[in-house]
Amino acid sequence: MAKLKVGVIGARSIGAKHGGEPQSPNIGYYHAGNIQKSNLGEVVAISRTYKEGALRTAKIFNSAFNAECKGYDDPIKMLDHKKLDLVYICTPPEYHLQLVEEALARGIHVVCEKPLAYPDLSKKDEILKHAESLVNLAGKEGLYFFVVKQYATLLGDINSILKTENGKQEIKNVSMFIESKGDKKRGDIIADLYPHSIIKHLVKRNGAMTNPTVVMDNDFAILTFEYGDCECEIMLSQSSPTEKRDLPHIKVNDFKFELHREETEEYNLSLRYKTNVNGQKKEVSVLVGDPLRNLDEMMLRHISSSKKRKSIVSAKHGLRDLEDMFTLVEATKIN
Repeated sequence: MAKLKVGVIGARSIGAKHGGEPQSPNIGYYHAGNIQKSNLGEVVAISRTYKEGALRTAKIFNSAFNAECKGYDDPIKMLDHKKLDLVYICTPPEYHLQLVEEALARGIHVVCEKPLAYPDLSKKDEILKHAESLVNLAGKEGLYFFVVKQYATLLGDINSILKTENGKQEIKNVSMFIESKGDKKRGDIIADLYPHSIIKHLVKRNGAMTNPTVVMDNDFAILTFEYGDCECEIMLSQSSPTEKRDLPHIKVNDFKFELHREETEEYNLSLRYKTNVNGQKKEVSVLVGDPLRNLDEMMLRHISSSKKRKSIVSAKHGLRDLEDMFTLVEATKIN
């Protein structure tokens, strides 16, 4: 089977950005590395906003992964000049929809980083209409259109554990803590962190989010809302780049899961929880690997398959997340 030819818009390698300020690799570069390590895809093009950075990133990437990737300073030129099967869009969210449209119009499958779009209340109706039209276009053209949600890869393990530990107990309340080393000057904590939430997938309730409340205080936010009869809470925190970041934890009814970094050469996480065995509490650890790497592999398998399959990260889910973000932004109260 021929490997998928992949382009990445917005990949930044280690080094200096335009103007000389040092920066570490961004999410686009990590996606590119995951693709190149897979036997299903190869990165043939990378686009950045200026030529020097594009050429440097391509050179570093080619050296690190033994690739033959070309750097572009214009994403449209990249889409036109390279015959791509798939494009990853890893730019700031205000550029996502236009770039998704450009890719789909050329018959290219799309993976878009979260969120699907920036929730600008002044353009709410326009943004939602545009996003929905792209979801419909992808369906009409038979193209895959994914929106990244790496923690969705934990759902299989979480649901299996809940079934074993709690049987058929109905989920009545869920909470999740999410922290990131965010860019505090933007102040977009909901846009930055809410798309990590997997609560909607866990509760499996149809319909829109209801009764939302949002309390924000600098770099911390508490979101409460309901899906059907399930009460939900999400705590969002943005730490500075120098602070230690806590990994997410999730509580379903009274059952708590925590993510932990394993002491391995590669980035691997484990899902830990406590269970009661013969009256004694015991901590159990389930290795889940790298959620982002797992997600990239899953999306490549879907696109490589001759059979069209549903996905937990389809753009339809990304659109629902965008609708929820608008609901939460409207409900925001600044302390």
